[in-house]
Amino acid sequence: MAAVRRYVAKTLLQDIISAAAFFAAAGRLDAPRGWVYACVSAALTAAGLAVLARVNRAMLAAREARWDDTPAWDRRILPAYLALSFIGVHVAAGLDARRTAPPLDGWLWLGLAIYAAAAALSIWAMASNRHFEPTARLQTDRAQSVCDRGPYSLVRHPGYAAIALGHFATPLIYGSALAAAVCAVVVALIAARTALEDAMLLRGLPGYAKYAARVRSRLIPGVW
Repeated sequence: MAAVRRYVAKTLLQDIISAAAFFAAAGRLDAPRGWVYACVSAALTAAGLAVLARVNRAMLAAREARWDDTPAWDRRILPAYLALSFIGVHVAAGLDARRTAPPLDGWLWLGLAIYAAAAALSIWAMASNRHFEPTARLQTDRAQSVCDRGPYSLVRHPGYAAIALGHFATPLIYGSALAAAVCAVVVALIAARTALEDAMLLRGLPGYAKYAARVRSRLIPGVW
């Protein structure tokens, strides 16, 4: 399916852009944490896409489509999130690496473990939900229904939880305080998007209010 191939290529390209942003900002190639992040991220992305192409191929095709009914608030939040997540964070980490190249210490391995867990959660969420589109909208054209399978039985927005967790891990992998500051902004955007999408679904998706009463947490079980 052409749409799936385009989505896979675009997703892998994002990893290349992020790595290029880091090394361009660092002005050096001898930054081992940058190579670790780039290689691990690419490997997890490729593995996730391979799984999803087998278990939820239609969802991948839907993520490549363009939807004109995306609400105005998401048209503002999404570009900011994409720019900061795929470029800004890595430029910030590269600027830190320009000054010094932190050793491969225990914080790196902790970050990698958390990053792998975030990737697994993201794949689990995408595999469970056929309505996992890139923008927030009510998918009346696709007969959207409430998803309460897999991680959706634990939190209402596991995909966003995975993004937040991944951005907690990224500064640990890079060893960058500057990247941590940018990641904090990304997580704030994700929290805002979660709240806005949740409110939209409560208003417009049949059955979502009952689901929300049963699964009370949006991102963190028992917290929020």
